[in-house]
Amino acid sequence: MREIEKNISKKAFINKLKRLIANLESHEAFTIQIKKKKINVPAKTELRVEYEKDGLGGELEFELKWIN
Repeated sequence: MREIEKNISKKAFINKLKRLIANLESHEAFTIQIKKKKINVPAKTELRVEYEKDGLGGELEFELKWIN
């Protein structure tokens, strides 16, 4: 498994979420670019919300999973 992460501004994050929401609502595929890598997310995906907490803080993830 390959993992790519990138910190982005709050405004960029909100814009990406709005685009993702629009595509999910219209049952369309979604394309996002992270560190020069284009990722094509098909319209049919498994959606999951994850929450983790440790002694220092917490982490919330909205996850989309699919099989190519």
